Amino acid sequence: MTPSSRVRLLASMPAVRSHWWPRSAAAIKGLGPLVFHAAAKDATLCPGADIRGVLDTSFTRVPTDVGGKVPTGYGFWCNVWPENPAWKFVAVGLGNDVPFWTEFLRALAEIDPDVAVNIEHEDAAYGPVPATSPPAPT
Repeated sequence: MTPSSRVRLLASMPAVRSHWWPRSAAAIKGLGPLVFHAAAKDATLCPGADIRGVLDTSFTRVPTDVGGKVPTGYGFWCNVWPENPAWKFVAVGLGNDVPFWTEFLRALAEIDPDVAVNIEHEDAAYGPVPATSPPAPT
């Protein structure tokens, strides 16, 4: 959903607000007070993007008979990442640089200095606690 379509949708539903993944400070500013919570979540492009573009459709479903699946809801499991993905999640600060995150957080603070910002960790290269190491200095 684009920021402009989100504004139109939320204008018709005053009790609903928007959770926004970091794409740009301009989008945050455009949504303004409709943003009440944000996720610090980072990604990076991989060589697979040269072949499949950023809308990578080569992810496959986890077979039902495989053990150790990560549940994402009742009866649903995470997809299997391709060997050469177009993109992947990385720890905050390993995809976008310090100026990006500075502008992102500044835009949020201009809207609401007390806005909640959660670090969403989905970098498979890190365990649950070490993943906070890269974002700390960023």
